[in-house]
Amino acid sequence: MDSNLQAQAEDFARELNDLLKKTFKGRQPQFRAIADSKSGRVSINSCIDRDGEQIVEPISVSLIGRRGIPKVLFDIEFECQWSSEFNFLAVQESSIELRLDGTRNPLFRYDFDKHKKGENPSAYLHVHAHRDEIAWLMIQGNGAKPRERKKRGAMPVLSSIHFPLGGERFRPCVEDVLQFCIHEFGLEVKATSRHALETGRVQWRNKQLKAAISDSPLIAVAALREYGWVVEPGPEAQQSPRETKTRKL
Repeated sequence: MDSNLQAQAEDFARELNDLLKKTFKGRQPQFRAIADSKSGRVSINSCIDRDGEQIVEPISVSLIGRRGIPKVLFDIEFECQWSSEFNFLAVQESSIELRLDGTRNPLFRYDFDKHKKGENPSAYLHVHAHRDEIAWLMIQGNGAKPRERKKRGAMPVLSSIHFPLGGERFRPCVEDVLQFCIHEFGLEVKATSRHALETGRVQWRNKQLKAAISDSPLIAVAALREYGWVVEPGPEAQQSPRETKTRKL
């Protein structure tokens, strides 16, 4: 495993731990960067140390005014490796899941799969709920997915729908999901939570902006020129080979 990749993954894990420390009360599991020499990837999960072994453990949060049950659990994980230019840590897959303590099925889950095949979006939301009208609508049309559902004879369920969420560059970050849950469900937080979430969000979006510029440098140049900047290509300037990224959801 590349030591520089491992170091960047550990920095990312420390950022997540700092976010949790400033957001939620109580003792929480710690995010760890665990390398897989076979795949060349690094997994980042919240873990506890049990007999010298790192065991994946969800983040547990109480509701305001409710010290015991119910509690909500966040299962958060990232799969990372080098970017295509081998110059920064890139998330290949991620999942942010909310569920109630004592249950296995999530209430909803934010997923990202950079290399997802087929017509499904790369960043999407699964809602594990039910509504009769949506189930009915899912099998009425003759498009590819309705035909597939009818052919399988499977009961249509809302949780199988992939709600798109901005693609690789503009998908929600951890801070977005945490702040949404804190606001909507009244989760118990520290006084420092708002600043930590806002700071983390700015850092994430700045990184994503930099990555988006690397996808389409000519668009970045054009935008800067519209603001009065003088931008000229240097001897090593090149158009990114990844200009087609935004064609998919």
